[in-house]
Amino acid sequence: MFTYTAANGATTTATNPVTGVTLNLATTRTTGGTTLRLPGSTGTYSITVYPNNLGKVTAN
Repeated sequence: MFTYTAANGATTTATNPVTGVTLNLATTRTTGGTTLRLPGSTGTYSITVYPNNLGKVTAN
């Protein structure tokens, strides 16, 4: 459903920290015996966000 990503697309490590989150979404609805799935039978909508505070420790 979601994955963490680094800025360069490589595997995240201590030297290549997490900078984004990718959400993969799909929806299914059955109405009147007909099933509708968006975006398709096996596809997903993919949204990637890069929040400024992701991977940073908060200080009190």
